[in-house]
Amino acid sequence: MTRCCFSLVSLVVLLLAVFPKAPVPTERKNEAVTEKEIHSEAQAWQYSGVDLPKDQVATITAKGEWKTNPRWKQAFGAGGNPAKKAGSTYLKPEATEGCLLIRTGDDILAFSKDDDTLVIKTPGKIYFCVNDEPTEDGVTRFKDLIEGKNAKDYVGAVAIPAPKDASKGSGFLDNIGSLRVHVVVKKAEK
Repeated sequence: MTRCCFSLVSLVVLLLAVFPKAPVPTERKNEAVTEKEIHSEAQAWQYSGVDLPKDQVATITAKGEWKTNPRWKQAFGAGGNPAKKAGSTYLKPEATEGCLLIRTGDDILAFSKDDDTLVIKTPGKIYFCVNDEPTEDGVTRFKDLIEGKNAKDYVGAVAIPAPKDASKGSGFLDNIGSLRVHVVVKKAEK
């Protein structure tokens, strides 16, 4: 019996070493942490799941790569392609093409480099999107996405309509990849 118990304990220790526990979302005192995968192909403001209360601050970082132009030889992170500034038909003109955008209310902030940390102090829902050109075809594609098998990824997302002077390019339709966005909300320091 002792040998059997010892073997069972050894097996459990071995399994824990080989299969460590999955990471659990961090909950620190007075902080709420949210992670959200933001898809580059969705012509939409994708809801983070965070409705920032008054007197709170959100700190946002992102990891991963996406490609918003098929002619680019490489994919880029949250800062987008540093060699390309967005034109007038993009969601945020003059920001970097393919950068991660954050919207709270009427404010739109842009990541300028991959390892940026942006701080949001404006109360309200926080949304994300890639900086690209809205098109009529993109609106149709978004409707297909929210009705498809990955509809759960777009809960709370808001479609971005194409402006009257929309680009005739492919906009969001040729995008691939996603970013993992990390949002930490805590009480604002006074």
